[in-house]
Order: sequence, then C-alpha cells, then structure tokens
Amino acid sequence: GRMAEAFSAATGFDLSGGIVAATVAAAAAIDDRYRLAVRPGSDWFESARLWAVLIGKPSDGKSPTLRAATDPLKHLHSELFAKWSQANAGFKEEEQEPKPAVFTNDATTEALADRLRDNPRGIDAYRDGAGARNRGEWLQLYDGGPHQVDRVKRGSFLVPNWGASVLAACTPAGLRDQLKKLPDDGLIHRFIPCIMSAPVSPDRQSAHDALREWERRLRGLFEAT
Repeated sequence: GRMAEAFSAATGFDLSGGIVAATVAAAAAIDDRYRLAVRPGSDWFESARLWAVLIGKPSDGKSPTLRAATDPLKHLHSELFAKWSQANAGFKEEEQEPKPAVFTNDATTEALADRLRDNPRGIDAYRDGAGARNRGEWLQLYDGGPHQVDRVKRGSFLVPNWGASVLAACTPAGLRDQLKKLPDDGLIHRFIPCIMSAPVSPDRQSAHDALREWERRLRGLFEAT
C-alpha cells in the first residue's frame, strides 16, 4: 500500500493499478506449496496465485505501474540466473542443475512448460495483451498442480506444478475487440480487472524510499517461503 501510494503521488498514475499489480507480485513471490485450507475438513486448498489485467489508454501509465510492482522479481530472477550460470559453466546440458526462474515475459505455454518443469514454486508471467493458443493449458495454469507435457519434438516430461500468477495490460479498445472473439470457457473470468483512470498532476514527491522498501519486503517474502 505504501509503495502504491508513493508511486501514484510521484507519477500521477491511478493508485488502483499499483495496488492490484503489487498484490499479484506478492502472490507470485510466495511459494505455491504454501496453501490456504479453504475447508479444513476436506482436500480443498488454494495457493497464493492471482491473475489481473490493467485496463487503460496508452497514456494512463499501465507499463510503468507494472514495472514498479514487478521489478523486484526481475532483479531477483537476474541474480538467481547469474549464480546458476556461474555454477554450471562448462557442464553439459544434461549435467546442469535445474535452471531457476521467478519471472517470464515469454508467456507461451511451451516456454512456461520449460520454466515450470524446474521451478515448482511457480513464477510470475507478464503478458502484453497478445493472443494465446492452447486455451485449455492456460485454464489449468490458474489452478496449479501436476501437468503432463507430451510433444513430438520436445519429448515428454512432468511439470510438478503447472501454476503462475499473471499480470496483463491492455487498452479498452483492444479488450473490446478481443472479447468478441473469446469463447465462454472461463479464461477471461479468472482475471481481476483494474480500470485505470486518466493521470493527474503529480505532487513531485519522491517514491524512491517506498520502492526500495517494496523490494526488501518482496525479497523477504520470497526467501521466507
């Protein structure tokens, strides 16, 4: 909340976008194996996995808001990948340790399968509003759990946890055009919509301290789980 308020005040962008994007980023930072017992007397459990879409005109600040919320995950991803690259330098592919991933913006089901195979805690996937194939696999991505992948060229393997939090962004016109083509399979209903209002004049205060605190908290959440 403090990060979203400070970022909104410094930029003039709608506060709601920062709150929604940060909540999804926080959900992505929590290991999916930490679950809420919705009904303790049953096997109904839910992981901290959220999907959301920021809807606004090109000048409403969707991309900067998404970056402010998710940059800590990208920084963490880069650090883990650098450590992995150093530790596995010189080894053949079959001898290397599983490749870590926290975040991806190559959100195709094929790329997600490769990333999630080695990262059972789940990841954060960013989409820019482009269309998606394999809608059935995307529907299952919301629920998590084991997922069998069978491909002629890529072989067969089991993804231990087919789950990701998803952040998307689109314009009202783009959403209107896409909705005409979407089947009623429940995919669009999984997204929390956040309609961003037009920007206002910023008050020129700095959001740097709040953004640094947000990075510390998100890293702490990741490490604690």
